[in-house]
Amino acid sequence: MAPTATAWPTHTPSPPSAVAPETRAESPWTVYSDANDVRALAIDAAGRIWTAGAGGALCWDGADGSVVRYTSLDGLRGNRVESMTIAPDGALWFAGDSQVSRFDGQSWRTYVAGDDLSDAELFSIFAAPDGALWLGTNRGLARYAGGAWTAYDSDDETALDAVVDMAAAPDGALWFARWYGTILAYDGTDWRVHTIDGGADRIIYCVAFAPDGALWVGSDAGAARFDGEA
Repeated sequence: MAPTATAWPTHTPSPPSAVAPETRAESPWTVYSDANDVRALAIDAAGRIWTAGAGGALCWDGADGSVVRYTSLDGLRGNRVESMTIAPDGALWFAGDSQVSRFDGQSWRTYVAGDDLSDAELFSIFAAPDGALWLGTNRGLARYAGGAWTAYDSDDETALDAVVDMAAAPDGALWFARWYGTILAYDGTDWRVHTIDGGADRIIYCVAFAPDGALWVGSDAGAARFDGEA
């Protein structure tokens, strides 16, 4: 059966031009960035769509058709965002340019992931159900909770670098997708390593849990489903 085409709503506001200059009255700087290079997307509790990428962040409000753009002129640490997440308290977190920015709807704050990861390349960011924030970097994982960062480094048995996406299972365990064909499950104490068909020859891009508890994995070989056994 051929896939059914779905029409997009015609009232969706047009994005800013690909490379649009931005200025602020209180700043002597002009920012040039590409707002159409979207690398992350999230929907907040109010139904607003947030996108982020090489041009900072955009907030699309479908109710009134407005688009608000946030860049380094507003408080975002850098205009290149690799990943974003929404925490249980509603705050938005953006990862990019080796640092993390938090936006609570009113003000911005920048965080550095500890001395060991202060210049690490950030690939992904995830707000866990317990409120802890996880970062995937080229050096390993970092967790932020209670005002402190904890680094999780790779060892001979478990490689924790290049985590490009994360998801929380219904039982509360966290699953981490590595670029190099492996998926890690962490229950707060132990790590388990799973390898998709093709192993390290496969490139994993994303993971998500379905309502039935099955894990879905997106890779360069297509989509795969893991029900806990196969």
